[in-house]
Amino acid sequence: MFVMDPEVTSDEFLIYFYGSAYIISGIFMLGWYFIYKLLKK
Repeated sequence: MFVMDPEVTSDEFLIYFYGSAYIISGIFMLGWYFIYKLLKK
């Protein structure tokens, strides 16, 4: 991990980090799912 400014609390950072990671993984899985369906045709 890296040192953050004391202005940013760890809770806010964790919520932002996990939220963005969840959205990115969701978009990636959706894209992979559609590509898989196209290849299965």
